[in-house]
Amino acid sequence: MRTTWREAGDVWVCDPYSDPGGQGDVLAPPTDNHQQGIMATTNIRRDNLHPPVRYHHAPTVLYSDTPCLYPVIPSQEWIKFDLAYVDHKRHKAPRDGTWKGRQRRAAVMFYLLGVLLIFFSVAVVVTFVVFLSGRDNEKKKGPTFYEPNMEFSIATTWDARALNHTPVVVTLTRHSSGNDVKIHIDAPFFNSPPNPGGAAGQPFTQLYNYEVVEVLFLNDKGDYLEVGLGPHGQHLVRMLRGEKNAVKEQLALSYTATITGGNIWRGDAVIPGEYFPEKVTKFNAHAIYGSASSRVYESLYPVPRGQYQDADIHRLAHFRSLEFQRLLPQNHESGYKSSKWNSIQ
Repeated sequence: MRTTWREAGDVWVCDPYSDPGGQGDVLAPPTDNHQQGIMATTNIRRDNLHPPVRYHHAPTVLYSDTPCLYPVIPSQEWIKFDLAYVDHKRHKAPRDGTWKGRQRRAAVMFYLLGVLLIFFSVAVVVTFVVFLSGRDNEKKKGPTFYEPNMEFSIATTWDARALNHTPVVVTLTRHSSGNDVKIHIDAPFFNSPPNPGGAAGQPFTQLYNYEVVEVLFLNDKGDYLEVGLGPHGQHLVRMLRGEKNAVKEQLALSYTATITGGNIWRGDAVIPGEYFPEKVTKFNAHAIYGSASSRVYESLYPVPRGQYQDADIHRLAHFRSLEFQRLLPQNHESGYKSSKWNSIQ
């Protein structure tokens, strides 16, 4: 007679009636009606989820005279197994190669992959935020610049001849206040003529006779602003109504200049918005240095060669267009008035 194991409460019993087709274990059948049957192996289940479990001691079970009856001894006398041990065996982590082991390893791999994906996503977001913050900080660094920047290189002489040295670069930028314009100068230093001797940061009369960069802003009415900046820190700002007709001179200005390496100088000036005539539409820039017959004039917008015999930075007809409203939008607004210009009689 075949017998198998089944679970009954907290004990495992031998059931002579069940024949599950090989999913339980078989006891060695007795040789006669009252002889002891010896348990062989006790494989709890034979599937891929639960590996075989063996018991080290082979207990005995008695059978009655009549086949198909329960054993002679009462059920409470039946041998009890250590169910905790069985449960431990049944639920222990399966060895490599089993289906359950592969399933658990796959779950762990998916979990780790998810963690890495989340970490990578957070890192990308943080890096992007830091990058944008860095760009904002660069734009706001210092008390000076906002977009737009307008850069101009003075690459010819006043009469359109090519230069034999690095050109002067003039950069116009809206100041951080939003109401002023910053002029930045990057120029070769000739030290000719030498320092005129005026205090740095202060107006200096006739600075145009020394080494200087001149930037001029013109409107359609003929009003214009002349800004002269020298490498030694002096400046000269004049308001003119009509060609060479100065109506205000030696205006105050925030200006600093530095000489680097003996052959380069840089200057930064902040021009108050009220210094500009209303609706500026044109401008020109010039670099001037040298003495007497060696005096050199260089122009951003030169005059045609041969048209004039000498240089003159105030030839307004040769100024060219400037999108000044990009620098100071309010300068082109309807009804804009400047207290400086309105005070001129």
